Amino acid sequence: MVYFPSCIVRTMGSSPGDPDPRLRIYEPVEFIHSFLLDALEFTKIPETIAVHVTCSSIKLGLREKFLAVAGACAETVVVPDRVGCCGVAGDRCTARKSRAPG
Repeated sequence: MVYFPSCIVRTMGSSPGDPDPRLRIYEPVEFIHSFLLDALEFTKIPETIAVHVTCSSIKLGLREKFLAVAGACAETVVVPDRVGCCGVAGDRCTARKSRAPG
């Protein structure tokens, strides 16, 4: 399991596919959706939560999985209309301190 979706995109190349046929690399939301969502009992909180799916997660095709996992956790899930790219450039802020905000 890899935390940063942008690292998964880089590891897997420009299109999803395993770098080694013996490996299957999962982003955490993908892992939860694939293995835990139906195996565990979730109790929805009576709250509204907002979800920002990063550009890298969208590129990996995880948007609907994010919403499904969030929907299992909260009564109402919203994706703000005006939230687009966060401008972090994937892992650039973690890989290159000179590009980190602030």
